[in-house]
Amino acid sequence: MSVEENQTLDKVQAFSSLVNETQASVRAFVRSIGVASDAVDDIAQEAFLIAFKKFHEFDDSKASFRTWVFGIAKNLFMNDKRKEARRSRLQNQMIGDMLLKLEAPFKDHRQDEIKTLKSCIESMDDDNRDLLKNRYVNNKKSHELAEETGQKPAAVRQKLLRLRAILKKCMGEKLS
Repeated sequence: MSVEENQTLDKVQAFSSLVNETQASVRAFVRSIGVASDAVDDIAQEAFLIAFKKFHEFDDSKASFRTWVFGIAKNLFMNDKRKEARRSRLQNQMIGDMLLKLEAPFKDHRQDEIKTLKSCIESMDDDNRDLLKNRYVNNKKSHELAEETGQKPAAVRQKLLRLRAILKKCMGEKLS
């Protein structure tokens, strides 16, 4: 066996030993930071995979292996949260854009989405439909809608946020 192969084997054995010692605590940590129970193993496994790839960077004088993997897992979780928040913002923006275009003739590849959105809007009560129409078709701002409804602008914005979430869920169910 060459020196290089021997060093690789030593690295794998050392890493394997550290994983065996820390895997339960890493999974517990991942769960404790708010990862859904069905995703804990995925995040922990991905953290160990990254740790293995970067094992040459690990410095036990700066932190324990466990702490180092905790940091990797936390970064993975935070990256997932940022991606999900961005995806949600984009979906809300898309729904808002589609609402703005409902009155205009629509002849592109989103025809099914528009029909589904209209169906979801039609299933809402009159007050919610009117609020959506006034905001996205008539382009009224939240402060204008608040004056008309006797509510605070923040309450109107919150209601619009909830209505967009309801529409998103409805569209997801009907399009899947």
